[in-house]
Amino acid sequence: MDDAILEVDSLTKTFHGPRGAAVRAADNVSFAVRRGEVVGLLGPNGAGKTTLIKCILGLVTPDSGSVRVLGRELRQSYPGALRHMSAVLEGSRNLYWRLTVRENVQFYAGLHGIGSKAAAPELGQLLERFGLGDKRDVEVRKLSQGMKQKTSVVCALARRTPIVFLDEPTLGLDVETSLELRGALRGYSQEEGRTVVVSSHDMD
Repeated sequence: MDDAILEVDSLTKTFHGPRGAAVRAADNVSFAVRRGEVVGLLGPNGAGKTTLIKCILGLVTPDSGSVRVLGRELRQSYPGALRHMSAVLEGSRNLYWRLTVRENVQFYAGLHGIGSKAAAPELGQLLERFGLGDKRDVEVRKLSQGMKQKTSVVCALARRTPIVFLDEPTLGLDVETSLELRGALRGYSQEEGRTVVVSSHDMD
């Protein structure tokens, strides 16, 4: 795909357990994603979705296959390729619970070289879009699970990377909060032209 921002080609990963037992977590996976698309990796628990995302991020080395980010092979451009990607893995474990929502967002944006003063207007808009405006000065440990999940997502988006991976972002959320989060993500992607890859076991 000529206009693909992310390309995965024949990616395979096998884990070896006790007594030589082998589990193939990713089996010859290939797909391509265009800029501005929202793509779902759907499958039941244990299907290999998280392993696939970790291989794309360079956190796990695949047995075979390749990943291209913005046209460049991941292995050849790593770790520089990480400047173009951000991720939420395992939900609220990504956050510092004794920091406020705003402090968490500013911290993660700062890791990507985005100063808090320059980013303040955009970060404020992100918090409002995801229903966190009135929670910005609340410590994360005092939030509901849904609010923690939203904060994790905003921390990933605040890094302004063209590709964002969200691993089970609606896990443990009630139906209303799940729909609200999905709607906010869809609107944000369309307006900002950001590519979002979401893993989920929720086939609906």
